[in-house]
Amino acid sequence: MDPETEKIIKEQMDKLPTEVKKLFADPELNNKIISIGKKNGLNTEQLVILQTEINLVILGLVHPDEYPNVLKVRLNISDLKTDNIVNDINKDILGEILEKLKEVYGKHETEEDWKQNLNFILPKWDYSTFENSVGDQIIQN
Repeated sequence: MDPETEKIIKEQMDKLPTEVKKLFADPELNNKIISIGKKNGLNTEQLVILQTEINLVILGLVHPDEYPNVLKVRLNISDLKTDNIVNDINKDILGEILEKLKEVYGKHETEEDWKQNLNFILPKWDYSTFENSVGDQIIQN
């Protein structure tokens, strides 16, 4: 991961509520993501994308209301599969912190600022820097 991306992620982590930080640091998070992906028939490439997107939601870089659409497009999956995956994520991972994540967004001035920030960090859906490190973690499991 390049130093600028690491810096932005660290700054985001500092802004997050304690409950959200705990989830991001949970050693079982990766296993939960892999389990959801396998349950829903995702391949390895899609698992990497799923993990990236979940991490971006947890970090507050993708709005919780937007991530279902992002998953549908990035994973290239049907509406039904998207709904199943989102339900599993909300139940098994995001659960009680979903409202906390939405509060994080409520503290920011405008949604456009966040989209601009995210596009600066990861322009035009190019998450390759982030996904390379995530992919290594998935392969190890």
